[in-house]
Amino acid sequence: MKHVVFGVVLLAGCASFVTTPRMRLVSSESTQATWSFVVEDRGGAAQLLIDGRPRASGCARAGVALRCELRGLFPGGHTVELRLAGSVLRRSTVVGSPLPARPLLVRARDLATVVDAGHAGADGIVMPAGLEPSAIEEIVEGAHKASLRVFVEGEATQTAGLIARHALDGLVGAPIDAETQRRFPSAHSLWIDQTASLALASGRDGVAVPMASLGAGDGLLETHGALQAGLALAAGRGALVDGGAFRLVAVRRRHKALREGTSSVLMDNGVHRAVRMTSGADAVLLVCNAGNERWAPTLELPPAPIDLLGGPMSASGPTVPSGDLAAILASPDPDRTRY
Repeated sequence: MKHVVFGVVLLAGCASFVTTPRMRLVSSESTQATWSFVVEDRGGAAQLLIDGRPRASGCARAGVALRCELRGLFPGGHTVELRLAGSVLRRSTVVGSPLPARPLLVRARDLATVVDAGHAGADGIVMPAGLEPSAIEEIVEGAHKASLRVFVEGEATQTAGLIARHALDGLVGAPIDAETQRRFPSAHSLWIDQTASLALASGRDGVAVPMASLGAGDGLLETHGALQAGLALAAGRGALVDGGAFRLVAVRRRHKALREGTSSVLMDNGVHRAVRMTSGADAVLLVCNAGNERWAPTLELPPAPIDLLGGPMSASGPTVPSGDLAAILASPDPDRTRY
C-alpha cells in the first residue's frame, strides 16, 4: 500500500507561497514495488530527490506537472523531496505488501510508541485528530520508515484534507471523500465496531462472551491486552491493540495462520475457548482463558507442542493463567542439514 501525500513546508515568509503554492501533490499510489505520483511544479525548476538522492529516471515533465513512476523499489519506507528556493516538499510512503484484510493497528501520539509498534510487527498506527502539524510530520515519517501504515481517527470535519497534507494511508471513523479517493486510490477508510467491542470488553472476570457475537461484523475491534487481541484474531477480525498484546503481535508476524487463517472452534463456553487457526500447512491453536482461575484444558494437541507465548506446557497440555492465552504449535523438526 500505498500512497503518499505531500504538503509544502514553507521556509520563506512570502505571502504568495501561501495563496498560490508553487508545488502541490496531484495524486499518489504505491504498490508492492512501484510508486507513482504526479506533482505540480509551477516554478519548473524543482530538484527531485528520492530517498535523499537525485533521480531523474522514471520521471517526465508535461507543463507544470512532474509525473513519476518509480519501479523496482525495495519493500519498506521511501521518501520524495522537491526543492525550490524558499520551499521544500517532502513526504514518505510505504511500498510492499498491501494492508491485510484483518489489520492490527496501535494507537500512537508520539514517536516512541511508533517505534515499539514497528518492532512488535503491527500493521499500522492510528493517530488522534488534532495533533500539531510538526508532530504529525514526525510520526508519519517515523512510521513509514518502520513500514507501518498511518491512519488518523476522528470525525469527517476533523480529518478533512489530512490524507493529502500529511501522507496518511487512511482514516478511522470517517469516510474518504470521492475526490481524495480518486487522487489517492490506495487510501483506506476503516471503522470501529462499537457493539462487538463492548461485548469483548464485558468478557472479563468470567463473563461469557460467545465467539459468534465477536465474529458477526467486519469493523475493527477495540482490544486491551493479549487475551482480547487473541479473541479478535480467533474471530477473524482486525483490531486496535495496545502494548499488552505486543508479544502476540510478534507471533502473528511469523505465522500466516494468525494473519489470514480460517478458524475452527474446538470448544467455547464463553469463558474458556480453544480455536485452531489454519492456513495451508501452518496451524496455531489459540487457548483463551477469560475465567478467574488457571485453566488446564484437555485438548487434542499437535506433536511435541510448544507455547509460542512462552507459557508453561506439560505432557497433558498447557496451563493458562487467568485472563491470558496460549498459542500452541507443534515443535519444528530439527535441522538435519550437513555442512
